Amino acid sequence: SMAQDILSRCLLPGGPPLLLPAAGGFFNPRRGVLSPGSLVLPAFPALAQAAPDRRWDYVRAEALSLIRRARFGPWLLPPDWLELDRASGRLTLATGWPPRFSAIAAGAVLHLCWAGLGRDPPVAAALAFWEGQGEIPAWADLREGRVAPQPGHAGLRAVAKLAEAASLGRGTMDSLPVLSDAEDEEAAGLVLLSRLAWREIGLSRRGE
Repeated sequence: SMAQDILSRCLLPGGPPLLLPAAGGFFNPRRGVLSPGSLVLPAFPALAQAAPDRRWDYVRAEALSLIRRARFGPWLLPPDWLELDRASGRLTLATGWPPRFSAIAAGAVLHLCWAGLGRDPPVAAALAFWEGQGEIPAWADLREGRVAPQPGHAGLRAVAKLAEAASLGRGTMDSLPVLSDAEDEEAAGLVLLSRLAWREIGLSRRGE
C-alpha cells in the first residue's frame, strides 16, 4: 500500500513521472522542487515487485536521467535541491534553498553506486571533487564555487569511500566509517546505507 501511495501521491502531476520529496509542499503550477539525493534507484525494482505497475520503469528512468543532467558549479555536482520550470522543463538550483552539494545530495552518489552505476559521471565528479579538497568539506556552494570551512561528517566520508570502491569495482570494508563514528542522525543514516550498499553490490568479496 505504501508503494501504491508513492505512485498516486508523490509523482509530479502533469508531466514526466518525477518523484517528489513528499506528497505535498514541493510543487505548484509554475515549478517543482526535487531532491536528487532522495531518488533511491535500487529501490524501484523492489517497489515494482511489491506494487506491479509499468510506471515504475519510467520513474526509475526519469530519476536516473535527472541525476545525470542536474549537475552544477565548477565541479558539475548534483545539488541538494533542484528546481524544475514546469513550462520549459529547465533545471536550475532551487530558489529558497542553499545552492549546495552536501550530505543531502551525496545520497545521489550513494544510490548510483548501490544501483551498480559506480562509474557514472556524477560519481566520478564527486570523487574528483572530494579528492581535490584533501579533507572532505561539509558542503560546496555550487553558485559561488566556495567550500565549507568545516570538514564533512562520517556519513559523507562513508559515501566517498563507497564511491571510490564502486568506481574501482573492489575494496575492503575496513576503510568505511562505522556507526559509532557518526556525529548525528544524518551521518548515521549515510554510514548505515553505505555499508548496506557495499555488502549488496559485493565490493568486499571482490576485494578479498
